[in-house]
Amino acid sequence: MKSQIVYKILIFSIVLMSATAAFAQSTGSLSGVVNDPNGAVVQGRVS
Repeated sequence: MKSQIVYKILIFSIVLMSATAAFAQSTGSLSGVVNDPNGAVVQGRVS
């Protein structure tokens, strides 16, 4: 009986952590400017 409770808690924890990690991966953003080795901005390469 005790092992079933531990097993259910373990499965619930894994599902919860997976859902949290998946959500974190899909809500980020990245922005910036691409520079060449001399420090000049590369046209059309804004990320």
